[in-house]
Amino acid sequence: MVIAAAIAAAVKDLITGAMGGLSYGRLLANIASVFIIGLGIIAALSQIGIAIAVTLPVLITVLATVAGILIVGVGGGLVGPMRQRWEQILTKAEQEAPRAKAEANSGRAVADLRARTEVSSATRTDELPVHRDGNGAYAPDGGPTHAR
Repeated sequence: MVIAAAIAAAVKDLITGAMGGLSYGRLLANIASVFIIGLGIIAALSQIGIAIAVTLPVLITVLATVAGILIVGVGGGLVGPMRQRWEQILTKAEQEAPRAKAEANSGRAVADLRARTEVSSATRTDELPVHRDGNGAYAPDGGPTHAR
């Protein structure tokens, strides 16, 4: 569960960072996160042998339902409405693409600035002389440490 939650958080941050400025970016990030956590719950329950008789059929039912909706909805009678929706989605994505690219570029600039700041602050602390006394304690001034 911990691993699934960590992966879900990383995927959510990744999608939010890449598409957070778009109108549907946060929704897509949340859906991906919930899906990964759901798979993690089912995998964890299966690993410890709890409710396998329930979790496996639920997983198969959910995946079959999603596949059935896609097959019937996209390939069947909803071709016209789905075409209109896809055209709207693609048009909106094309309009928001420059803003997403600008946001991604600004995110890289902020990350570069943070990395430079972390390196410079780490350099400053590394320049301090350090002395280790016989008790294993460190003193940043180079002299021995004294017990109080």
